[in-house]
Amino acid sequence: MGVIGGGAWGTALARHCAHMGHDTQLWAREPEVVEGVNDPAVKENTTYLKARPACCPAAPRRARLSCPGLRPAGRGPGRRASWTAP
Repeated sequence: MGVIGGGAWGTALARHCAHMGHDTQLWAREPEVVEGVNDPAVKENTTYLKARPACCPAAPRRARLSCPGLRPAGRGPGRRASWTAP
């Protein structure tokens, strides 16, 4: 699953998808969002959605939430993508 838009709504949607068991990529343009979501010590979007971990430990299976920025390496977001706008 791919979510395009690293604001509060995009982060919440990506977090929900990961919680439901989907490996999810959150595409964001802000370097601080990318770093926060990818940093194992932080794992949250401190810019737009503070105090909400990017991945929920109670997820049904160990899904991954990653944030490759706007230019993900390799292929696109997968079979499903969602674009979130303010």
